[in-house]
Amino acid sequence: MKPIGFSTGALAKGDFATGLAVQRDVPRIDAVELSALRDHELPLLVDAIPSLDLEGSSTSPSMRRASCRLWTNTRCSSSCSYCPTRGRSSCIQNCCRRRRSGGQLGERLCLENMDNRKTTGRTIAELQVLLDGALTTHRCSRSSRGTEVPSLEGGCLVRRSTATQREEEATPQESPSAFAARAFTEYCASASMDERRALGQFFTPPEVAAFMANLALPVGREVRILEPGAGTAILTALVCERLVGRAATIHIDVYELHPRLATVCEHVLTHTAEWLGDHDIACTFRVHRDDFVLENASYLQPSLFNEHRERYDIAIANPPYFKLLKDDRRARAAAHIVHGQPNIYAIFMAIMASLLRKDGVMVTITPRSFTTGEYFRRFREVLFANVLPEAIHLFGSRKDAFRKDEILQENVIMRARRTRVESPVTITTSAGVRDLDHCTTRSVPVRDVVDLRSRDLAVHIPTTDVDDRVLTFIRSWPETLHTLGLSVSTGPVVAFRALEFLHEKPNGTKEVPLLWLQHVRRMDIRWPVDGSNKRQYIANRADSKYLLLPNATYVVMRRFSAKEEHRRIVAAPLFEGQLPGSMIGLENHLNYVHRPKGKLTHAEALGLAALLNSAIIDRFFRISNGNTQVSAAELRNLPLPPAETIKAIGRLIERGGTEELDRVIADALDVPADLAEDLAGTAHGET
Repeated sequence: MKPIGFSTGALAKGDFATGLAVQRDVPRIDAVELSALRDHELPLLVDAIPSLDLEGSSTSPSMRRASCRLWTNTRCSSSCSYCPTRGRSSCIQNCCRRRRSGGQLGERLCLENMDNRKTTGRTIAELQVLLDGALTTHRCSRSSRGTEVPSLEGGCLVRRSTATQREEEATPQESPSAFAARAFTEYCASASMDERRALGQFFTPPEVAAFMANLALPVGREVRILEPGAGTAILTALVCERLVGRAATIHIDVYELHPRLATVCEHVLTHTAEWLGDHDIACTFRVHRDDFVLENASYLQPSLFNEHRERYDIAIANPPYFKLLKDDRRARAAAHIVHGQPNIYAIFMAIMASLLRKDGVMVTITPRSFTTGEYFRRFREVLFANVLPEAIHLFGSRKDAFRKDEILQENVIMRARRTRVESPVTITTSAGVRDLDHCTTRSVPVRDVVDLRSRDLAVHIPTTDVDDRVLTFIRSWPETLHTLGLSVSTGPVVAFRALEFLHEKPNGTKEVPLLWLQHVRRMDIRWPVDGSNKRQYIANRADSKYLLLPNATYVVMRRFSAKEEHRRIVAAPLFEGQLPGSMIGLENHLNYVHRPKGKLTHAEALGLAALLNSAIIDRFFRISNGNTQVSAAELRNLPLPPAETIKAIGRLIERGGTEELDRVIADALDVPADLAEDLAGTAHGET
């Protein structure tokens, strides 16, 4: 067998096996430059080396994977020019560029990392020196104007003019995003849904990724891109495609902790760098196989040591989504921005915002849960101290954005900029993925999205003119539960922790009613419920007193509702003595409003329950809350009308019943007639 190496980019278009076939079947080839090697082909090269006839060379290479995850040659790493690119794994870079450097790989072969090869290719004379007189060589690379470019056809050396090569270069090369999408398909075919869910991996569909990339275009000839939790790096690939004609130099940093996906990222970005080079854009990249949070959490707090950190023009991500235990290293590293059991996606967003340059943009797709609630309040403080929202997109369907991954979650795409200049926010909506190109668009002031002067910093997303009017109307109300002397709490009975006290039927005189979510209907408490599989009684004993409430007047609400339900809040008045016994139990999936220093009056309970069930309050919560959960914190922050107005609503409901509840409330609150009509027209179809 004759001495030969393989230029996989030229002979085999990336298929190393084809290169081996060429070695076997084309007798006229004496030697071929070994270049354009991709990282994943290196192990195949090692396996192929024993089959090469090195014509008396003193040794074949002994190649091993070093602790730093870089391929190296133990015989030549000290004598050859070996300088791996920082942060890159699995590279051989000009490992055998000298003619006689110890006999490694035979003196007729040359290795060259494809990311560092000469832009204009090697001349025939250079190849003859490097390959010790090789008779047949091939180089597939761009050439300087007027230079003949060597090429291989059927094993014979052919010289082509520059004009001929230009025609060949006009043949479309696979785009980076198509390459990444193909890599995604191959990975998903080998990774189970359970494995991906365990890692919080919910990959961005190509249509959504393209929409996000369109939001991420910066101004400037040199662009730095960050993608944490990169997966197959499809977001970065799409951004790079859109920078053609805009940027001259692109620097990319991606973070991917999963070993297989990190390798996929390297392949995708290697291809992307090649593709950008063909479009006259210089590109460097690093794939960090590190935990993004642990490596960068220190940047969440201002420090002199962080002033010289790398900053980015674009940070784009579909971050992982899963809850962290309180003692998780990542939760501890970001302790000052988390509360309760944090979700990792919010920590990703906060760090991304802190790593932006001035006027840099971040684009994310995440659950909408960060927009409201006490658990995310500290996160919102950090986020909006660094960036301001510029564009927000909502999907009408809760599962369409990640249909293939069967995710039931309301998702939001947000573009935010590192600036303190308050610009209008573009809000777009689509039913799902397929109509992203035809989404509705509107513009609202930043103050209508987030009140930067408020403590809560809740994010409201008004998608229609009716939403705007509802926000303005409700924000004019002067009261809250606190100013009215009221409080909201969560039912204290956690069923699985209190099983010894729960009963299906009363066993004597020591059991009292236990209300569950299904007992609470709109303006009505129905207890007991026939055929219920829940234990509807709880023991009234000394050791269960801490779980019980006095049988008094409350407004009881479901904490959870389906997004598709008629109303987001389902509330009912519970009057003193309505249920038997001196005490009652409320299960943990219920909230209740009470007066800590005194009692709710009959009219107050009726009026407040009616108001919470109304179309206008329902619309307000849907603007500000994408969750199916209505938290106690959100109820505490809810603006309310004056106490006398609430009592007046209660008296009207008491006289006229609940059938015309929205009309009664509209009249009592002086809701403009056209707004009341719009609310009545959308209330039954609201999703």
